Amino acid sequence: QYVHLDFEAAVNTDLTIELFNLTGAKVGEWKVQKNSDKYCEVSLNEPLRKGLYIIKVSAGQHVVAKKVQV
Repeated sequence: QYVHLDFEAAVNTDLTIELFNLTGAKVGEWKVQKNSDKYCEVSLNEPLRKGLYIIKVSAGQHVVAKKVQV
């Protein structure tokens, strides 16, 4: 199982991607090196259960968190 992220512009900085369940437990964390693509994919160690999750993407001082449903 993979998490696929699309960006509006090319990723020109290193990213930290974190995935949390709704109880706040961290499900996964990945470091992504900068590249010229407008997307990235990270693989999960195990399949996610159906439900809501919070995905947090950090690039230096900039942080974006969004709810996602599986």
